[in-house]
Amino acid sequence: MPWKKGESGNAKGRKPGLTARGRFRKQVDAALPEIVGNVLQAALSGDMQATRLILDRCIPVLKATDDHITLPLPPGDLATQGEAVIQATTTGALTPEQARNLMGLLTSQAQLAELGEISTRLEAIEAWLHDKK
Repeated sequence: MPWKKGESGNAKGRKPGLTARGRFRKQVDAALPEIVGNVLQAALSGDMQATRLILDRCIPVLKATDDHITLPLPPGDLATQGEAVIQATTTGALTPEQARNLMGLLTSQAQLAELGEISTRLEAIEAWLHDKK
């Protein structure tokens, strides 16, 4: 018979929190206010490692953001548009990150076009098979 969730198969077994890890966590929990206070004091005293620890844990890292860009893509197929993105990157009109994002969009567009073509072909095959019956 399977055990129910939260029910132990060994009622006389070790109780939760009695492992070395459980005891350590209880000690840390009890000392946490003092630990945080010590790290904060060290940071305020100029300890750069403590400062970095606090900043890394409390303030999210700033992520690069792209400004709005205007890049008229030439008419034509997606490969031609991809070439335009590469050219704009080599001339400095786009940052590598902007180019990566644009190429990702072009790739997604290519995948959508491919799925649309496959769907159209599949419908035609299904219609042909249906007519053959």
